[in-house]
Amino acid sequence: MKDPSPANPHASATVAPTARAYLWLRETGELWRMLFDQNLAGVFCSTLDGEMLECNLSFARIFGYDSPDEIVRRPGVDYYFDPADRQRYVEKLRAHGSVRNLELTLRKKDGAAVIILENVTVLPGEHGQPEAMLGTVIDITEAKQAQEAMLRAEKLAAVGRLAATIAHEINNPLEAVTNTLFLARTHAEVTSALRELLLLAEQQVARVASITRQTLGFFRGATERTTTSIAAILDDALALYQDKINVKNIRLVKQVRFNGPIHARPGELRQAFSNLVANAIDAVPEGGDLVLRVSRGRDWRSSMTGVTVTVADSGLGIDPQHRKRIFEPFFTTKCDAGTGLGLWLTREIVLRHSGRIRVRTSSRHGQSGTTISIFLPTASP
Repeated sequence: MKDPSPANPHASATVAPTARAYLWLRETGELWRMLFDQNLAGVFCSTLDGEMLECNLSFARIFGYDSPDEIVRRPGVDYYFDPADRQRYVEKLRAHGSVRNLELTLRKKDGAAVIILENVTVLPGEHGQPEAMLGTVIDITEAKQAQEAMLRAEKLAAVGRLAATIAHEINNPLEAVTNTLFLARTHAEVTSALRELLLLAEQQVARVASITRQTLGFFRGATERTTTSIAAILDDALALYQDKINVKNIRLVKQVRFNGPIHARPGELRQAFSNLVANAIDAVPEGGDLVLRVSRGRDWRSSMTGVTVTVADSGLGIDPQHRKRIFEPFFTTKCDAGTGLGLWLTREIVLRHSGRIRVRTSSRHGQSGTTISIFLPTASP
């Protein structure tokens, strides 16, 4: 049998050792072209000034383009959110000749961020001076997000263990304080005025004890449900912040249009509503509006009927760049004043009650504000 023509690498591969096809690809330059075009990593060559000379399809897609033709001749500074970052990047290349495993956050065609891992080597010109660069990039955005999610989960687990431990440890001292207050209040020589103050103190300590039990129950997942009034729970949460409402001269509007029974964990819902009311009060300017509404509701996804609790404020609204993150644990815009756990915990409580939470917000002048609606299914008859 005659050897096939070297002009046909596929024929060579069928009747001769694989090495012949490889040698043909290498000698003709097709090996580089195949590796370039079919590489899952983005491969590119550009000038140091940032002018793209050539790139493969993977590179184009990483940055949100449909083909390499859209990228060629596009200035490199377009991929940076801050042009100064591009200058620092080039200076580093000139100084070291190459970079390895460099992590960068760059900009895609639609303006979204993409996190890449990059290897780049400087190509010298005729006189040995840096002239161009050849490199590969890998999109690690999803991997970084997964890593961050895992870290948040670990932090939440640690917070849960810490909260449960603290709640357990303070139970005994709280019981001792409660008993002491009771004995003092019922002492024969206590005046009526002092007795009222001791009763008030006893009630507040009892509330703290209730919160510790709720904390333990939430992280253990063992809190019992009872049939309760949603409006009554909302009133309890509102009572905690009445002084703040008065100080800021907030116009409070409370509308109870429906008060069907809820089969729920009252302590958890009280905590959820407290978080929403506290956030609304912080957002409302002095003399602003706070609306609390309880009405009939329906979950259109499941067709379940229930009750909808709405908390609306006339604040400045949530900044667009923060809206996707408001339910993330530890995310806060209140600096040292917030923990970043309030809305996350509220959503977790709502989900535990088979409910849904929705946020509508606007930052438009004259129409700003935030409305948070919680749907909860009513108790079965």
